[in-house]
Amino acid sequence: MTTYSSLFNIPGVSQNYSRFRPTYPPQLYSEIANFVRQRVEESPLDFAIDVACGPGLCTQPLGQYFKQVKGLDASHSQIEEASSINKVENVQFEIGSAYQLPCEDNSVDLVTCAQALHGLDEEKFFAEVDRILKPGRGCLALYAYKVCTITNSEKANQLFDHFVNVTLKDYFLKKWYNDNGYAHIELPYKDHARNDEMAMKGSMTLDEFINFIRSWATCNRLLRDVSTDPLPELGAKISEALIESTGKDIVEYHFPVFLVMWRKL
Repeated sequence: MTTYSSLFNIPGVSQNYSRFRPTYPPQLYSEIANFVRQRVEESPLDFAIDVACGPGLCTQPLGQYFKQVKGLDASHSQIEEASSINKVENVQFEIGSAYQLPCEDNSVDLVTCAQALHGLDEEKFFAEVDRILKPGRGCLALYAYKVCTITNSEKANQLFDHFVNVTLKDYFLKKWYNDNGYAHIELPYKDHARNDEMAMKGSMTLDEFINFIRSWATCNRLLRDVSTDPLPELGAKISEALIESTGKDIVEYHFPVFLVMWRKL
């Protein structure tokens, strides 16, 4: 049976992920670091681990706040890509499981997991996080973005929305997790905070946007089952809508971002 993480081992998927996924605003990482610093005076902070790190796009920014950062992913392709594009000396990557984190008990200041909780067994993951976080200061930060809106063409956005909510409907793994901003999660840590006010806004070419979709595990689950790749047709229709509305093949996007943090007391 194909595992969720193995979908990123399909040739080209990890490269598409690192090249075409949008990046979170710098505010998100500073907010996470500030939450940890509420109980810690030292700077830089000691040790953070980024679980299900993918190609490390969310791991590298932590390097400016922590002495040591480790990115961990079950996909060998993702770790190969992360290591090849890494530019931060105090950030390292390795293949590993979210349920057997390579850390001693009570040794970690921060655990992060971005856009990946839907692929994990929460009970096992949270138990392992609780094992490694330092009492009284260790924090868990979960964050993700919801499905984007194409803001410069209503017709293009309707086409994209139909692809997401009709064509891909049966291929999403717990899409509602992101839709509700992880509101269902209850942890025994009473010290917590969240931010639902951030967003990723920008533009990309239509080719970049289609390759962004190709980086989704959800899309690759669909492609295993169909004889004809639906993305060229989707791209052609969105192109027509964009040119009709704006005169060019540029997608302007808006991704709502949410961040939830807990501290182990």
